[in-house]
This record gives sequence, C-alpha cells and structure tokens, in this order.
Amino acid sequence: MPNQSFQETQSNPLYSWGYLVLAALILALLNNLIFYFWDAFASDVFNWFNSLKLIWKLLLLLLGGLAFFSFILNLIKSIILLVISIVFRKVPVNPVTYIGSSILAFINSAFLTYIIWTTPERYNLWIIIELLVMTGFVFGISNCVVPQRLFKKDEDTN
Repeated sequence: MPNQSFQETQSNPLYSWGYLVLAALILALLNNLIFYFWDAFASDVFNWFNSLKLIWKLLLLLLGGLAFFSFILNLIKSIILLVISIVFRKVPVNPVTYIGSSILAFINSAFLTYIIWTTPERYNLWIIIELLVMTGFVFGISNCVVPQRLFKKDEDTN
C-alpha cells in the first residue's frame, strides 16, 4: 500500500471509515483541550473582565482587548489546524468522509455550544458577547476535521 495513488485510496471504504474514527478521536481530544483552555485561562479572564466597571470594560475594548483575545484564540486555532493538516494529509476525500466528518463536527460544535451556554449562572450583555466569541471559536475548531480539499486531484498521479 505504500505506493497507492490518491484515486485508489479514495475508493477504499476502509480508509474512509478510518478517517471518520480518527476524526472522532481528534474531536474528543480537542474537547478536552477546549475544556482545559476554558478552566486554565478563559474563565478567569472572563470573570476578571466581568468584575470591572463599565468604563474600564469600554476602555479595554477600545484599546484592543478584543483584538488581543481574538489573536490568542486564532493562534490556538492555527496551531491545531497545522497539526490536523499534518495528520490528515494522506486520507481520502470523498462524499463519505466529507459528509461524515461534517456531521461529526456539527454534533461536536452543538454539544460544546450547549455546555458553554449553560455554564454561566447569570447573563448580561457582556457575558453574551463572551459566549458568542467562544461559540465562534468552538465552531472554527470543530470544523478542522472536515476535509478542505474536497475532490481535489492528487498531484502525484499527473
């Protein structure tokens, strides 16, 4: 199997199911990393931010607090996407892997979004904004297992 072309691996159902199992395992690992990130960093930052007076919140947002936090989230997302692209480089891309991984990613995102939105004891505008940012982060991270190169031909076969 070392010299199989992309077309041969694309039609092999064992590779497709292996991809879906690997995608489910990666999503489970990412869930644990997201929970760790939430417990170790994000919840403390959000609690500190929510304890500030309104003027300080606005000042922080104007001075780039949102940009800094978005940068941290995008940096984490980029590192995860880099690792995922290395892991998933040689897997087949076909309707089974695309649709199956899309369903897995959506279910995972919905599950994490439910957990994120049921965590706060009270809601206000700031908490809703924070939850929206985390929801976007979760959907972006979960989407990393969906093949981005749908039906792209392998360059080695040309």
